[in-house]
Amino acid sequence: MFSRNERKIFELAKRSKQNKVSYQEMKDSIGIGHDDAKSACNSLIEKGYASEKYYSPIPGSSIPWGIVLSEKGRHRLRYVIELFISFLVKSVIVPIVVAFITTLITIWLTGFFGG
Repeated sequence: MFSRNERKIFELAKRSKQNKVSYQEMKDSIGIGHDDAKSACNSLIEKGYASEKYYSPIPGSSIPWGIVLSEKGRHRLRYVIELFISFLVKSVIVPIVVAFITTLITIWLTGFFGG
């Protein structure tokens, strides 16, 4: 789940051709301050949806430029679907199969089919 600023920044980056957005673009397009943008971007980075991009005006120095969406961020719907399927298999299908096999073993051991 995204906060309001995270969602706005994520959508702004998603609309760009290269899936990246600078802090200046965030300020101009969304109208949030640098500290709020940086905080929302850090949250997106922690969640794995983006990584920070730097530029180097002087060799050996790095200045934060903005963010670039990660693979998880670019294909968020696919990630959510895979996460749901994984949950379904682990939490629903596997317990049903284990219960079925356990029941068959119990029936076989008690001799229900043996007559």
